[in-house]
Amino acid sequence: MKRKIILIIDRPKKIDFADLTRHDLEGYNPLEAKLTKKALSCFAPTVLYTNPSTFMKLIWLHKNDIIFPMAWGKGRRNDKAILPALCEGWNIPYVGADAYTHMLFNDKFMAKQYGKVFGFQSPKSILIYENQNMDTINSSLSLLKFPIIVKPNFCGGSCGISEKNLVGDKKAADNIIDNLFKSGYSVLIAEEYVEGYEISILLCGYPGNVTFCGQVELEIDHETYFKNRIWGYETKKIEFERAHYRCSQKVPYEELERAKRLFCSLSKAEFLRIDGRLNERGFYMIELTADCYLGPKSDFCIAFEDIGLNHSQLLQHIVQNALTFHSRRDTPKA
Repeated sequence: MKRKIILIIDRPKKIDFADLTRHDLEGYNPLEAKLTKKALSCFAPTVLYTNPSTFMKLIWLHKNDIIFPMAWGKGRRNDKAILPALCEGWNIPYVGADAYTHMLFNDKFMAKQYGKVFGFQSPKSILIYENQNMDTINSSLSLLKFPIIVKPNFCGGSCGISEKNLVGDKKAADNIIDNLFKSGYSVLIAEEYVEGYEISILLCGYPGNVTFCGQVELEIDHETYFKNRIWGYETKKIEFERAHYRCSQKVPYEELERAKRLFCSLSKAEFLRIDGRLNERGFYMIELTADCYLGPKSDFCIAFEDIGLNHSQLLQHIVQNALTFHSRRDTPKA
């Protein structure tokens, strides 16, 4: 590949503790950052920025490169859209979803509505705003059947999501709502809990073409069918050795076809994760994620290893799809 790859991440950090106040749980630790750059360097010269602001000042140096934005920021609703929008403005090729898709899928409530257009079931949910009075909040909560999960409507990486966010009654719900508001989350989503296998559908490709579709399921403490637990930051960020992904074949064919149609509807995205719960009533979509972690232990890496491809080959596949998109977009139509 003649182009250099410009990998942009947040400053690598090791997560030693997590609570509701932390808005910076997403990102790479130093080893993951090193291994990801090494994997990219196997097929193209790679430059690493660990400060997105520095890259923004120097973007003019990279007009002939391809940008790989993997910076998550601190959970603000527009953080993940900034770098793609900047690349669009400079007409520089980049990897991943466009600004609109990032904004849409970073909004958990709106992402559910988008998924429903393609026939996905989704747990019943409501939005709760910081400036609402308690009567309004209580009225909204009365529409849901307990147990429910209360979490930030924006943010990823389990920011603001503890195992204690799964609550069984109104009093517990009020307590977690109050704690989340005090921790700086101004818009919350509350949704009915769905038991089942926690499975992610993983897709790669470019508009109108799916080049990979796989699935992985979550295992926590040797348990795969969850009746009363969620994946909070306790096991996702701190005691992570208790949880891992494994490849799965449980999602029915028709649900995978829905996932492919949804992916092909996007104006630009080279990878997408659809998280959900599967039980005897079907697959319930929980979240759509366009800013997926792609490190050496990621769900995507595990799925690609299952078909005989390593971390570097996963990243090369994604980068090549991005270049295919850009070459087709820039080719004049007859």
